[in-house]
Amino acid sequence: MSETHEQIDPLGAYVKVFVTLMVLLFATGGAYYLKFDEWFGEKWGFINTMIALIIATVKVALVMLVFMHLRHSTKLTWVIAGAGFIWLCIMITFTFADYLSREAIPDNVKMPQSASSVVAMHEPAHAE
Repeated sequence: MSETHEQIDPLGAYVKVFVTLMVLLFATGGAYYLKFDEWFGEKWGFINTMIALIIATVKVALVMLVFMHLRHSTKLTWVIAGAGFIWLCIMITFTFADYLSREAIPDNVKMPQSASSVVAMHEPAHAE
């Protein structure tokens, strides 16, 4: 039988991570009080959300590494956790791509026409 030696972190490590998470929590709230849109223009207002997402990513990494004991896990567990993290990054990238490309569609775009009105519009007029 194989013996497994579990790594147990000292209580001080958990307290330090907890305090760090609390500081980052307040930093996330404070990120929305920064006025990037007033300082640099309206199109820079999304930086508040980017800062909040970066702080959230650091918090997730701390929770995964310390409270979920990922740093003492096997390599396979690291691969699975890394795949989940990469997927999260892909989803965030798609979300920002959608959000930032919304200005490409003008506000005066009309709703699609029904098929009958499109056909009637392209039929030649009958002269009487």
